[in-house]
Amino acid sequence: MIDLHIKTSLSTGQMSVYRLLKTVEEENLVYFSIVDKNHALAYNLIEMAEHKNLITGTAINTHYKGMPIDLLGYDIDVDVINAWYDRNYTMQQVEWIERDRSKRIVEMLKSKGFELQVNYTRYDKLGITIKEIFDELIEKYPDFVFSNVRDFRLYGLNNPSHQYYIDQTMYLPEIDEAIAIIKKANGKVFLAHPFEYRVDISGLLEMVLEKHLDGIEVFHASISVLNSLKLIEFCETAKIMASIGSGYVGHEELIPLGVHLDEEILNKDCFNWIFNR
Repeated sequence: MIDLHIKTSLSTGQMSVYRLLKTVEEENLVYFSIVDKNHALAYNLIEMAEHKNLITGTAINTHYKGMPIDLLGYDIDVDVINAWYDRNYTMQQVEWIERDRSKRIVEMLKSKGFELQVNYTRYDKLGITIKEIFDELIEKYPDFVFSNVRDFRLYGLNNPSHQYYIDQTMYLPEIDEAIAIIKKANGKVFLAHPFEYRVDISGLLEMVLEKHLDGIEVFHASISVLNSLKLIEFCETAKIMASIGSGYVGHEELIPLGVHLDEEILNKDCFNWIFNR
């Protein structure tokens, strides 16, 4: 099995770096990558020489046409990514983002008839207040249209066509900046989980070509096998790379670690970059 889309508790995941490494070892993954949001701090805690099957990675949260999207960076110089993170996401900046975003989400929900508090307990990690807001929301309004925080964030808050959308572009780097920092770190740039955004997929694939991205994440827990095969065909035709990930964050979510693929699929040229190292 392979999994190039895993998050730790330093980001939106539930597992510590140590516990995650033990889990990966138990699952016997052929290759894996930790892609925490906007940084690569997990790698400061890892002896890379002890994990020959670990591909360095990150996930930069950016935006395209008003919609937050993720760009994955692989084979990165983690020091370059972490220096960029330290410059742009100081504790003061993270706290401002979380306080401002939570206030705007609560105001939006209030306009829809949902009464929630404004002050939350944590502002120290990107995205943390969205979870706290959702926890209170689902406790007070159990019949709310979204049953989990992931769907609330992806399909509500992030979706420009949804009634629960809020503009978050002021909190995010421009897409060209996100691409540039991954390239500066000598990394490969991939669009994460294209079908998860629930928008016109052709527009996103055009963006991949226009921005000269290196590849696309073609396997992810959020898409069907049929759509994965369509993305592989696109990668083969466009002569770009393909990545494989689950979006695993921990045992509390119903997304298993690792993606198992037929050897015939893995022999396609778009996957060569994973094995030729």
